[in-house]
Amino acid sequence: MRYYHKAITAEIIGWFDSSQMIVFTDPCERLFMADMIESAPPQNVDAERAVLAAMILDKEVVEEALARVAAEAFYRPAHQKIFAAIFDLYQRNIPVDQLSLADRLEARGELDEVGGKTYILELANNSFALVNWAHHVEIVKRQALLRDLVTAAIHIKALGLSAPDDIDSVVEESEKLLFEVTNKRVDATFKKLTELLVDSVAMLEEMEDKDRAREEAFRRSREVIRLCSSSIRSVHRGNLESALRLMQEAGEDLDGIREALTEHQDIRYAGFVDAAEQEYAEARNVYSIIADHMILKPEEVGVEGINYLCGLGDLCGELRRHILDLIRTGRAEEGERFLEMMEEIHSLLMLFDYPDAVTRGLRRKSDLARSMLERTRGDLTNALELAEVQKLLRASHAAGEIDRPK
Repeated sequence: MRYYHKAITAEIIGWFDSSQMIVFTDPCERLFMADMIESAPPQNVDAERAVLAAMILDKEVVEEALARVAAEAFYRPAHQKIFAAIFDLYQRNIPVDQLSLADRLEARGELDEVGGKTYILELANNSFALVNWAHHVEIVKRQALLRDLVTAAIHIKALGLSAPDDIDSVVEESEKLLFEVTNKRVDATFKKLTELLVDSVAMLEEMEDKDRAREEAFRRSREVIRLCSSSIRSVHRGNLESALRLMQEAGEDLDGIREALTEHQDIRYAGFVDAAEQEYAEARNVYSIIADHMILKPEEVGVEGINYLCGLGDLCGELRRHILDLIRTGRAEEGERFLEMMEEIHSLLMLFDYPDAVTRGLRRKSDLARSMLERTRGDLTNALELAEVQKLLRASHAAGEIDRPK
C-alpha cells in the first residue's frame, strides 16, 4: 500500500483537496500516481498569469476571455479560484479591478489561498499582458488539453499494466477516457457556435415580429393614403359629411400604425409612414380651410412636425384646384381668400430652408408650392379683371351707353 499526501497531488494536477490523506490500494491507481509524480503535467503558469492580469486591467478582455476559456483550464488551483472570482464579479455586473477582486475572494474565503492581496497586486502590475492576451488564452487551453491527454494516457497505461482478465472492459474504459478528452475539445470549439445559434434563433424571432409589424404598418399606410385622397375629392365635390367620415377612418388607421410600430421605430422611419402622415395632414387642412376657412395647427392634426409641413406643401395644389373651380363657377372673388392662404403657407415653408436629410423633401414641395402660387395668382388676376370688365359691360348695357348688337 502506498500513501500520497494530497498537498503533493494538488501541486501536480491541481484537482485535489489538501485536507486529507489519499490511500491507493488499487495497482492501477498506484501506477497512475507514480507516473504523475515522476513528471509534472503540461502547464504554462506564466501564460495563466498573463491572462488573469489582462482580465484585471481591461474590462473588455473579461468578456472575451470568459467566452474562450473556463476555470478548469488553469493548472494552478489559485489561478482557478481567481478566474472563478472574476467570473462571479462579471455576473454581478461589478467592474473587475484589484480591490473588487480581492474583496470577492475574501468574501468567498479564498483570498489567503490564492496568495493574498499581494499576489493580486502583482498580477495587476503586468501591463504587458494586454499586448497578446488572446494568444496567452490559447496557450492555457492547449496546455489544459495536453494535461487531459496525459492523464488519459496514464490511466490507459495503468489499466493495461494491471493485466485484467476482462480485456473488453479495458478497451471500453480506454475509449471512454479518450472520448471525454475529445468531447471537451469539441465543446470548447463549438461553444461560441452554440451561443451564436441561440442568438440567431432570437434574432430570427425578432425579425419575424419586425416583418409582421412592417406588413401591418405598410397595409395601413396605403389605406390611409387611399382614404385621404377620397376625402379630398369629397371636399371638392361639396360632400363634407363623407369627407369627415373618411378622415376619421384614416386617423384610426394612423393610430393602428403607431401601435404596430411601438417596438420597431426603425421601420417607423422607413418612409411609407411619413407619406401616410403627410397625406393625412393635407386632407385635414383641405377640409378645414375650405369648410371652416382656417388652417389647423400641427398638434391639432396629430402628426410629426416635418410631415405636417410637407402636407402643407401638397395642400397648395388642392387650393389651386379649388380656386379654379370657383373661377369656373363665376365666384372668382371668393378665390382671393384662398390665394391669401396659399401665400401664407408658402411664406411659412420658406422659413424651413434646411437640407433634405433634415426636412425629408420639404424644399422640393416648397418650390412646387411657389410655382403653383404664381400661376394661380395670374389665373385669378385674369379672372377678376375679366369679371370686372363683364360687370362694366353689363352696367353700360343697362344704362344704354352701349347698343346691344342687333
